[in-house]
Amino acid sequence: MIEPSGAEIYWGAPGPTASGGALDIDANEECKPTSAGNKENVRWTGTPPNGTYIVRLDYYQNCGVAQTNYTVAISDSRTTLPAVTGSFTGPGDVGANGSGTLVKQFNHVNGVFSALRDPARLRPSLLDAIFFARSTYK
Repeated sequence: MIEPSGAEIYWGAPGPTASGGALDIDANEECKPTSAGNKENVRWTGTPPNGTYIVRLDYYQNCGVAQTNYTVAISDSRTTLPAVTGSFTGPGDVGANGSGTLVKQFNHVNGVFSALRDPARLRPSLLDAIFFARSTYK
C-alpha cells in the first residue's frame, strides 16, 4: 500500500512512515500462525494525510490451501466503507514492493471519504494506501 506521500507500507517496509502509517500486524508470515489470527492492519498514529488511496492486496503464498478468501474493511474514526470481499487461488506470487491486486480506491480529505471508484477502472500507476485495512485469510 502506498500512502499519498509515496511511501509504500507492506511487510518489507512496515513503517512507521513520516505521516505515522504502519503495518501493525503481519499475519501468517511464512505461513506460521500468529496470536493475532489471520488479519493484517495498517493504521496511522495520528491524523492520516489527505489524498487518494488505493487498497491493494498481495497473495504472497497459498500456505497449502486451494483458495484463500479475504475481507477488507476500510474505516476512520467516523466512517466505515462497505467491506470488499474476494478470493485468491494458485500458489501466490511471493510479491514485494509494488505487487498486489487493486481492490478499492477512495479519497479521504479532512475526514470525508469521496470519489470511490470501481477497481476494474483503476490504473496500476495510481497511489495505493489505506487508513485501516483488515484482510482475513481463510
